[in-house]
Amino acid sequence: MTEFEFEQQVRSIESAVISNVWYETDEEDALPNTGEPDYHAVSRAVYLQTADQRYFRITWADQLNIYHGFGASLKQVPLYPERNPQLIPAGHLPVWQQFFGKPVRSTTIHWQFVLHNMRHRLVPLLGMGYLRRTDYPQTIELLFDQETSLFFSALSIGENDQVATMTNHLTVFFSKTKHDFYNQPLRKW
Repeated sequence: MTEFEFEQQVRSIESAVISNVWYETDEEDALPNTGEPDYHAVSRAVYLQTADQRYFRITWADQLNIYHGFGASLKQVPLYPERNPQLIPAGHLPVWQQFFGKPVRSTTIHWQFVLHNMRHRLVPLLGMGYLRRTDYPQTIELLFDQETSLFFSALSIGENDQVATMTNHLTVFFSKTKHDFYNQPLRKW
């Protein structure tokens, strides 16, 4: 997939009105870390249903052939939640209510430098020509209005606020302040 195709895929949710939400987690029949009011550590994916009965899966993936980590991904999928027991309803959670019934005004991809985010784990491989891209899509932002945004980041938050980036884990941020605390976007599209 090219970067342009990726951007078009992310933009396919623009003007959609969110009507329901499900989480796909590592733990069966359990909501993920929902005790933190500004973010949820979902692990696998968030599924959004729109008012016109479309479904979007937001997760971590390697759609741009990075080969050394994962970025955020959004794409429309066929989904029948009632037939998928791995999905956990999350639309009833109070934090989601502020997003229902509002159209997605725009999307933004927050990019990060690969080298900056992999210093702690794969530096020896860089010398062998392993680096295929200089940046990756760390976060996908859905903007509803001037004060309301959702942020879906390919990162994991551990003890003492330790952050693992470019990882096979999804975290949803409901607050720009909390998103910015854990992410430092380098460029936006």
